Amino acid sequence: MLPTPFSHARDLTTLAAAGAIARSLVLDIRDAFMGIPLAAAELPFNTCELDYDVVRSRPPLYPGEPPTGRIVVWGVLGFGGRPNPLVFARAVSFATRSAQALLRPTSTADLGSTEAAPGRLQMYVDDPVLSTAGSEEDCAKTVDLVVTWWRILGLPLAWAKGTFDADGHQWIGAGFRVAPTPTPHAVVTVPERFATELHQALAPFTQTAGLLGKTQVDQVLGRVGRLAYIVPAAKPYVAAMWAAACDTDAAKDQRRKEVPPGKYAARRFAQAATWLRVLLQPPAHLQEGLFPLEAHIVARRPAVDTDAPQAQVDASPWGAGGVLIHPGSGVTEFFAIRWEKPLAAHLATEIGSPSGQTTWEYLALFLALHLWASQHRQTGLQLLGDNLSSLEGVLNLRGKRSLSLITREISWRQTRYSWKFAVGHLPTEANVLADCLSRLHAPAEESKKKPREIATAVERAIDPMDLWTCS
Repeated sequence: MLPTPFSHARDLTTLAAAGAIARSLVLDIRDAFMGIPLAAAELPFNTCELDYDVVRSRPPLYPGEPPTGRIVVWGVLGFGGRPNPLVFARAVSFATRSAQALLRPTSTADLGSTEAAPGRLQMYVDDPVLSTAGSEEDCAKTVDLVVTWWRILGLPLAWAKGTFDADGHQWIGAGFRVAPTPTPHAVVTVPERFATELHQALAPFTQTAGLLGKTQVDQVLGRVGRLAYIVPAAKPYVAAMWAAACDTDAAKDQRRKEVPPGKYAARRFAQAATWLRVLLQPPAHLQEGLFPLEAHIVARRPAVDTDAPQAQVDASPWGAGGVLIHPGSGVTEFFAIRWEKPLAAHLATEIGSPSGQTTWEYLALFLALHLWASQHRQTGLQLLGDNLSSLEGVLNLRGKRSLSLITREISWRQTRYSWKFAVGHLPTEANVLADCLSRLHAPAEESKKKPREIATAVERAIDPMDLWTCS
């Protein structure tokens, strides 16, 4: 499995948490696949035939060698061979793991060199990064150990591209630095140049008319995917971009002539692309942005307190309800709303139809978070419901079509307002209070009465149509 930017960030946080200055060595392997020679017996299986003549520019290897030819024989792994990535991975994994074995992963570890500072390695294909923390002299010994071992193994290193510093660096497209407060921890950032270039590249995608080329779409989808990799809160907006491309491809497969071959309608991407541009470069009235384009990786993720308030939520095809329960105090607040036609039209969901149940359940969870997550940031919130699909959506920030509209709203608020919550499944037979509230406006045969347990609780009013910032 390949590491992510957060793998390296956790290494930095772990080392910096001990109080020492953390430094990072970024030193790529030069030529990657091309640096591994093939055995003579493998040469016949690593050839290709061209449809044009190649002129030999080197001296002949044997008398009478032709000056031109169409058969190319690879003497190294090269790119394109099906088994080559796995072969390369074996070699580079050995180089990485054996180098890590020379080092202590933490200052308290028993195994590894006690003369050098502790160090932690990550390798992304041919891009290694070494994190170390301690005195300048001890960190230099750590680097010497790893680099010397790699030179013994014969790894060709890209010296000109290497960096070793404690002031910040870039690796696999992300920026890294160590923040000193409240405790030393790593911060992963979107490089400014990348954000600016992506902001410009997204401009044609915001148009409500016109066509986009396949290469153009593929390049931007790759870039926004990288953005989501660094800033997970951007996933819903990136998912909407991919959905627009997939919907167009599906229409082509069904032979619907929406656009010419190799083209995409810009209008399909307009809404998601517009919001991604807002996230990358906020307008003047949103100086701080919807959320920062960075992630703080702390040593231990903040947990929701075991005695945190519970928000029990449920939805029916006619409405939604939720109760806030404080330990020892019972139900202190509640909400109960009726679904209205403008809301159903916005979510492309029919009131009274069971086909939209997951959408209504997901929206009910969003309403509970909007009402109670911000006021309970200190302890966190226990969010309970009986619909597994909607609970999974809150955890993973995923969902297509109408669900994606809700996901986008949850995503930026969770980061902007520092929502802290844990999600749990509440069996249907135990979700009595919220179920009753969700059916107050149901037809007579489906309706239920307001439960007595909320008699002294405060009712919170909320209009779902006021919540759509991103759609």
